[in-house]
Amino acid sequence: MAIMHNMLIAANTLIICGGSLLAGGATNVKQFNANLTTAKDMRLAGQSVFLAINTFLVYCIFDSIRQFRREHPGRPVHPTLYILLATWPLLIVRGLYGILSFRVLFRGIGLYPVGKPKNLALSLRQRPVSEYQIFICKL
Repeated sequence: MAIMHNMLIAANTLIICGGSLLAGGATNVKQFNANLTTAKDMRLAGQSVFLAINTFLVYCIFDSIRQFRREHPGRPVHPTLYILLATWPLLIVRGLYGILSFRVLFRGIGLYPVGKPKNLALSLRQRPVSEYQIFICKL
């Protein structure tokens, strides 16, 4: 059980660190784009660990129900197992959305200039991030 808790802690850490990278701190477009790729990959790894643990959870629930019925025929199974089984589809949908949101739904994240640059000699890589707009387009 401690291994699973440690895996959940690591997954949560990946998701939080990935979100923190997206929150800001980039001073130019090149740094922002590098942080964007890293953040998406970190969040994807964390969500994948959560989804794998949720899949293992449903196996454990079904195995516990089957084992209890075999050892105690005629006695009702504890209602907590049925509650966990009822909430499992919601966890799976959330996990799948977490993975698909970064790889399929929000593929078109990018930086686009707002207005004319203050200095026309500045290239795209030298312009500060504050002069850009972040667009997220759903496909």
